Amino acid sequence: MANKAKDKKVKKQRPNKNLIIFTIILVIFLGLLFFLPVFNVTEINVSNNKKTSRADITDASGIQVGNNIFRIVTPVSKGKIEALPYVKSAEVTKKYPSTINISVEERETKYILAIDNSYLYIDDQGYTLEKSSVKNGSKIIIKDMELDEVEATPGNRLSEHNLIKLNDISNILEESKLYYTDETKSTTINSVINEITIDNYEYILYSEKELKTIFIGNGENLTLKMSNLQSILNREKGNEGSIYLNMDFLKKYPYFSPKI
Repeated sequence: MANKAKDKKVKKQRPNKNLIIFTIILVIFLGLLFFLPVFNVTEINVSNNKKTSRADITDASGIQVGNNIFRIVTPVSKGKIEALPYVKSAEVTKKYPSTINISVEERETKYILAIDNSYLYIDDQGYTLEKSSVKNGSKIIIKDMELDEVEATPGNRLSEHNLIKLNDISNILEESKLYYTDETKSTTINSVINEITIDNYEYILYSEKELKTIFIGNGENLTLKMSNLQSILNREKGNEGSIYLNMDFLKKYPYFSPKI
């Protein structure tokens, strides 16, 4: 009985030949995958990029022609690409045996901030996209938004208090699309605004076409403010001056003050 038990113990300790053979085959197979030239990247395709160059995207991805396709970790490359200022999202996929496809969705400039003789291009979510010494395009200029160095760095987002201001501005501009500068209702107020100046949490609009500075006040009661603004613009067409809407309407009426 003792010998039989000993024989069983010896059998249990013997290596499984099938497992050894499987392991050897697996090692050989992986070796072929990781070292055969047929699996080296020969082509990197980039699509849907307009603002970000192909070179910037491929450099950020860390993927190079000649890399083994199985050694590329696509989530890592995706994260690196999405760190680029203009890139909102990215997809990195493999097409075996040797092709990498990168597709991006880019952010679009919504506002331009005038900061210390330079311009910051900002998207609708408050991400800083680009810093430039010149203004390109016809986007509305926002003045006197106080930013720190981190916020002004492309790729970073505005601070919480500045995001509140940006949200106020967005609400003002959206509401102004519903009102008009003339009785024929051919021109929206939104379309004639050139600049918005921030005074703490109050806002001053400027329209070069209408020759008027508009003191909106804070971002509250916008429907009532825009309705009054429309009436004054219609009534004072062609007259240069300032429109004051930054008051308690229960105590004082909005008014127009002509430039002297």
